[in-house]
Amino acid sequence: MLELTIQTSLLIYASMMLVGFVVVTHLLWMNIPYRKVITKLSVFYLLSFFGVGLVYYSDTLPIIIGEMISNIVLIIAMIIMISGIRELIGFKTDYTKYGGFVVIFTLLFAVFTYLYPSVNIRIYVYDVTVISLLFYALIPLMKWRHSLTHVSEIMVSIFIIMIITYLIRIIATLLINETYNSLLEYQSNGFYIALLGISNLLVIAGALSLIYTKTQLDLIESERSKSSLLSNLPGFAYRCKNDEHWTMLFVSDGFEALTGYSKEDIIKNKRVTYESIIHPDYRAYVRQNWEKAISNQERSVTEYEIVRKDGKRVWVWEQGASICNKDQREYIEGFIADINTRKKAEKDLAYLSYHDPLTGLYNRRFIETELKRLAHSRHLPISIIMADINNLKFVNDAFGHNQGDKLIKITAQKMKQSIRGHELIARTGGDEFIIVLEKTSLENAKIIIDRIKTNLKQDNDMHPSVALGYACQTKPEESLDQIRIKAENKMYESKRKNKPKIENQSINFVMGVLFEKKPMEESHAKNVKQYAKQLAMASGLPDDEIELAEMAGYLHDIGKVVLEDLDLDSEKLFQSEDLKKIQKHPLDGHRILSCLTEYKKISNIVLYHHEHIDGGGYPHHLKKDKIPYLSRVLAICEVYDVLTNPDSYRPTLSKKEALDVLKKDADKQFDKELVEIFASIV
Repeated sequence: MLELTIQTSLLIYASMMLVGFVVVTHLLWMNIPYRKVITKLSVFYLLSFFGVGLVYYSDTLPIIIGEMISNIVLIIAMIIMISGIRELIGFKTDYTKYGGFVVIFTLLFAVFTYLYPSVNIRIYVYDVTVISLLFYALIPLMKWRHSLTHVSEIMVSIFIIMIITYLIRIIATLLINETYNSLLEYQSNGFYIALLGISNLLVIAGALSLIYTKTQLDLIESERSKSSLLSNLPGFAYRCKNDEHWTMLFVSDGFEALTGYSKEDIIKNKRVTYESIIHPDYRAYVRQNWEKAISNQERSVTEYEIVRKDGKRVWVWEQGASICNKDQREYIEGFIADINTRKKAEKDLAYLSYHDPLTGLYNRRFIETELKRLAHSRHLPISIIMADINNLKFVNDAFGHNQGDKLIKITAQKMKQSIRGHELIARTGGDEFIIVLEKTSLENAKIIIDRIKTNLKQDNDMHPSVALGYACQTKPEESLDQIRIKAENKMYESKRKNKPKIENQSINFVMGVLFEKKPMEESHAKNVKQYAKQLAMASGLPDDEIELAEMAGYLHDIGKVVLEDLDLDSEKLFQSEDLKKIQKHPLDGHRILSCLTEYKKISNIVLYHHEHIDGGGYPHHLKKDKIPYLSRVLAICEVYDVLTNPDSYRPTLSKKEALDVLKKDADKQFDKELVEIFASIV
């Protein structure tokens, strides 16, 4: 075995620590992560170097002080090294427990040195303490490596080598069995001390390997995280050449989802170039934007359309910058995101800001802007047509708002068909429209109005009707607002003038719908109309009351038009759950008729024609004189016709049998006096 003096071996040990300090400290000047760990390793080597130096000069002090201080420094250095490695692999360091090692070592060293002043005893105490520290650090590392990576395996191997080295030293010391008090006078082989210094150098290699491996794992995890992030973004990252085709060198996974092409298709222009994917309308724009950004050394931020493999156009947002590699070759790196949904939302928002969502026509906001623009127009004459749908509320009440919306859309469509493509039409309110005609005289505006009326008459479904008014600006000093007011006034004048006619048309339309849906209602309405007229005349009512009774008799069941799927001809009708719905028809009839000025009086008669004298009727359970007189007239006429009409849902009775029913229910359901008058005329 190689013979070395203690002095020589200590110098070798110290020189190894100094080499380790220089190498590890150099890492601090390099761009290497985990600088805190590297700093701890550097401190470990520096303290170890000074600790060995204190051992070398320990004879200048009392043995129990000199060697104790030097060995404590070496143990503290070992603790710092272990804590750095544990920190690197994610373990916390409990310095309280490590402090316990220092205290125990100090006590043992003092006691054994006092009792046994032999050098061997001091070496045993030191080596056992160090081995205990290494085992304490090694146990969690061995557990950890089974669940994670091979990073810990490096340090486990190094610690095992160091433990074996210290064990060899203890065994050698036991075999030598020398009893010198002074370490420097120790005559045994110093090979093991030198071996300790060399084994500690393994920590340099191990630490470097550990840091490198940990850095690589962090990089892999970072790349995995970035890859996962990029794959979940609505777009892709890229790197390309700054050439005429933007030759792609790298694209992330999102490229395939966004464009429909595979990554292999685009890399190095194998089957397609990115330039060809950009929509032709935007290629020059994108090129100019990049050239400007590169010349100004700025980032390029652009929005443009691409064409997917399936031919679909998609809006994208791109942000990128130019870079140069070490060979001064210019590249472009950036990210391209799918913004098609946002662009569609912006387009829809822009459309809705100037268009009516129901009809697709322009809205009030747009037309107000256009009227301001035309206020300084030289395109005179400018004609304005105002239009208002007649009885829209009536349609809503009679058929529901869905039918009302249908009427609005049909009216808008017919009016739009009546003008030229460049002329403006807008819906300015629920039932109001405006048409603006540049370079159109009053005579030509009248032609367009006639065309609108003709087109509206061609619809046999909803029978739309509008009130129209028009005016024309012929001089620049005239105000378009005044022209619009003139047209509006004419529209309202037409509406007032034709109101009775329009209302009659609306009533006839609704009754026609009712008779088409419920055929038995037509004969019933005509019969009740005739009976009501006769009873009103026999009761001595004035002519206007007789006319009301006659009209109410014809319209008394108009509320049934809202009953969509009920079989009014069924004998089981009054035993079904639909009875409550049917009993609402006086309310529905009242609501429909009260919308029309000419029929408001009739609406109240219709509302109460199913009330009973004793309060057992509906909808409000009125009694006796609280029920309007003509409603009491109507009640008798309706029941009599139901009982005697062959088209009724009940078995037909003779006149005498029907009158007997009426007389039986007099003063309960019917007005007794009116029943007697009715019996006298039939």
